[in-house]
Amino acid sequence: MSSLDDDSPLDRLNSQRRDKASEYEAKKQSLLVKHNREVVDHLLSTNLTRPIRITKVHVVNAEVLRDSFLETQLAPLLNSERLDLHGLLKNLDLTTSNFARTSTISNIGAMLEVDPTPSFAAVPPSTLRIIPVIQLDPIKRFNMKIGTNVGNGEGDGYLSLQYRNIFGGGESISFDTNMASNNLNSTSRSTYLLNFQSPILNNANWLGSIMGYHSSKLVDWTTRNDQTIEGITLKSISQYKSPWNYEFSLENTLRSIDLLSTNSLNDTLLMNAGDSFKSSFNFTCKHDTRDDSILPTKGFHSSGSIELSNLLPSLNFQESKFIKLTSHFQHAFSFNKFIFNGLFKLGYIQSLNHSNVHFMDRFFIGGPNDIRGFTLNGLGPKLYGSPIGGLAFYGLSASLFTPLPFVDSESFKTHTFINAGKLISDSNLRDPSVSIGTGLVFKHPIARFELNFVLPLSQSHFDSTRKGFQYGVGISFM
Repeated sequence: MSSLDDDSPLDRLNSQRRDKASEYEAKKQSLLVKHNREVVDHLLSTNLTRPIRITKVHVVNAEVLRDSFLETQLAPLLNSERLDLHGLLKNLDLTTSNFARTSTISNIGAMLEVDPTPSFAAVPPSTLRIIPVIQLDPIKRFNMKIGTNVGNGEGDGYLSLQYRNIFGGGESISFDTNMASNNLNSTSRSTYLLNFQSPILNNANWLGSIMGYHSSKLVDWTTRNDQTIEGITLKSISQYKSPWNYEFSLENTLRSIDLLSTNSLNDTLLMNAGDSFKSSFNFTCKHDTRDDSILPTKGFHSSGSIELSNLLPSLNFQESKFIKLTSHFQHAFSFNKFIFNGLFKLGYIQSLNHSNVHFMDRFFIGGPNDIRGFTLNGLGPKLYGSPIGGLAFYGLSASLFTPLPFVDSESFKTHTFINAGKLISDSNLRDPSVSIGTGLVFKHPIARFELNFVLPLSQSHFDSTRKGFQYGVGISFM
């Protein structure tokens, strides 16, 4: 008999003892959690209206943050004179939320202790003297990612560097680059981004950023051309816990269109070829109550943005002054395991100096993430078969997500939808392009994947349709 084949009685006895010990420890932890919950419930019920005074705040690992930043985040606790229990818990939650939104910590814990020191004569004996204890787990300051993807004669490589909490107040600087090619010895896309961001005046509700960037890509869905954008953008973004948030930005970019082909050449691209300078101010207002931005099951989202282009002189480059308005509305609800999403979006551009709006500022719609059943940017007017964009558009979508039969997963869904929309170059708002379809949806934490079979029902004579299977990846879909 081999000892490898059969356990000895002593081994079996030890195994049973370990199992019983584990079972006992699990029961012990369960009873401890139950007891703590009962104690907390009792304290809440008996001290709900009892006056509370915060005598001091103790922060563990506070040395990683500068004093002025730390005081601002702790203000809800430090500036509280007299509270009741409800007010204390509310301010404690606001304090932990402040730290989380500044991206200075990886985890945070909080507990309350009774101050054992004798109270001052000015403090009534009935007042409960509390010391909040905040446990901070600092983030890793330096992070780097590097990788490549290769296949079918194409590939890309990326590098991402990030250094966080530089001066102890949530500041971070990051550098990202990505290069892709679909032919040997040929680069079809490259991106470089340097971004510095920080809470504004130590305020967790507002984040400011300064971005310098360079982007170059090959555009082949119209007359083949290389489009290059490089510039600097200043942003201020709100991070309120409420559904309402705002974004202000000032963008200064130098753009270039380099035509690579004379086939199907249209006047719009020819007129905008070469360099152009753009300076614009953008404001966006959002209201979002959705439970998820990638595939919501409930809630409402609305956003509106306005862009004013070319506030600065043209600097001898081509310029187009305009005002650009866009809006987006989405409503989601579910019943049983069925999820319904409805979406409506629209946009409008008005030239301010009677000049043609630049090709790179126009609206383009259509494709697997937009109005399905049409090629990428395939809706709307064309010249010699190439899209030229539009000055207005609208799009509507209704989608029903259902569980996948015989698959118990919240990530996989079947998808049935109807899309409609139109890219407008004149005043005609009627006769939108319409498509219907069904397919599979996979929801990943960072993106959504769709494989659909799509059938266009109606289209204008300009539209480029795509009947059959269509594959889409992204975080925003119609």
